[in-house]
Amino acid sequence: MQVALESTLIELIADEIVLSYDNGKAKKWYAFIKAITPHENKFKKAMKGYFIEQEKVVLANMKRTPKSMVRKDIIDHWLFPKKHWDTELVVMSTPLVKETVVEIGQGELTQLISGISFDLQDPMVVDFMEKHIPKFSFEVNKTTANALRKTLRAGIEAGEGIPDLKKRVNGVFHFADNYRAERIARTETARAANRATEFAYMQSGEVEGKEWVTALDERTCPWCEDMNGKTMGLGENYFDEGDSLTVTGDKGKPQIIHFDYEEIIDPPLHANCRCTLVPILKTI
Repeated sequence: MQVALESTLIELIADEIVLSYDNGKAKKWYAFIKAITPHENKFKKAMKGYFIEQEKVVLANMKRTPKSMVRKDIIDHWLFPKKHWDTELVVMSTPLVKETVVEIGQGELTQLISGISFDLQDPMVVDFMEKHIPKFSFEVNKTTANALRKTLRAGIEAGEGIPDLKKRVNGVFHFADNYRAERIARTETARAANRATEFAYMQSGEVEGKEWVTALDERTCPWCEDMNGKTMGLGENYFDEGDSLTVTGDKGKPQIIHFDYEEIIDPPLHANCRCTLVPILKTI
C-alpha cells in the first residue's frame, strides 16, 4: 500500500512538472525519482535502526554513572565510541550505496547503448565508493556527537540530574531517527544515483557532457532553480570545494550557499536536493 501511494504521489508531482518545462527533461526527472525512491526508503530504514542502537549505547553508559560523577568531563565517556561507529556505518551503508550505483548506472547505460554491463570496477566508481562512504560516515557521527555534547553540557550547567539528561539524549536521537534519517537517506541516495549516472555516461562512449535538471515546482530552492540547464563536460566540477553560489532571493536580497563539504560534480547541490542530470550526446 505504501509503495503504491508513493508511486501515485510521484506521478502527480511529475504531471505538475511537465507543465513547467521541457517534457523530455520532466520525464527524466520523474524516472529518476521513481528509480531512487526504493533505495532511499531502504537507506532511511537502515539509518533509523543505526541511530536507535547508538542511543542505547549512550543511555547505557549514562546509567552506569554515579550521581557524584555527573559533571562536564564525563560527557565524552557517555558518548558512543566514534571510530567503531564510523566503521559500523561504512559497513552498513556500503551495500546500499553499491546497490544504488549498480542499478541506476545500468539503467542509464542501457538507455544509451545496448549490450553493455555497468562496470563497478571502473577506477572512478571504486574511487567514489572508497572515499565518499568513509567521509560521509565520519561526518554523520561527528554531527551526532557534537549535538550530544552541546545539549548535555547545557544540562549539566543547569544542574540537571541523569533523568533529565537522558531526556536530552532522547531529543537528539528522536530528531536523528526521524528528520535526519530521512535527510541523510535522500541526500546520499541522490548522490550515489547521480554519480552512477555520470559514470554510465562515461562508460557508454556516447556522451560528451551533462546538463543539470531541476524539478521546477513550489519546493525548488533559488540555488537549484539557478542551476537548471547548466552544462558541463564529463568529469568536470560544477563547483570546487570552497566555492559558493550567490543568487537573488524572493525579496531581492542575495542568498549564498557555500560548498564546504566537498566539490559539486553532480547533484545534490545541498541536503535534500532533488536534482538530476541528462546527457549531452556526441554529435557525428
